[in-house]
Amino acid sequence: MRLFLALLVLAGCATKQIPKEEDVPLPSTAGLETQEQQENIDLEALERSLNLARPLQELGYREKSFNSCSAGYGFSSSKNCRNLTMASINVRLQCRDSEGTISTALGAADLVAIAGQRVRWTLQKQDDVFTTDGLGYGNIRAVFKKSPKNDWLRIAVGMQFLNMRANSITRVVTPRPWCHAD
Repeated sequence: MRLFLALLVLAGCATKQIPKEEDVPLPSTAGLETQEQQENIDLEALERSLNLARPLQELGYREKSFNSCSAGYGFSSSKNCRNLTMASINVRLQCRDSEGTISTALGAADLVAIAGQRVRWTLQKQDDVFTTDGLGYGNIRAVFKKSPKNDWLRIAVGMQFLNMRANSITRVVTPRPWCHAD
């Protein structure tokens, strides 16, 4: 009896038809055209086109709103059109050879540029890195859904970090640990 059942099962398997290639449904592609594609934006060129570029020595925050479909530089001219804000922040980082609060004014001889350092930054859940030049100057540039000028900007060198309002950061004088941040 078991032999008969085994043969019956095998016969059923042998007669089962394998679907032809044209009968196999393809995965749905509906909606792929509407999914937001990853944009590769040329931030430096966009910064120039929006007249936000300036010498690093001109410290401070600048922003400009724009429509993504008329911007170019990696934005689509017809898909996912939206109003965005580009922010450009020039900053200078220097450290002093003391710690804690000081009550005397510092002269240029008392300050050391935080030069050639990788500086991590975070603003509105975006983060990136810039490298300071030989005098401690650097630039943060990014595109945001809304203006970040009143949001907290976090900058970090090694294990040292600070938070400041994005529109108030210019020249930052830090205590001694920043001079040799690891």
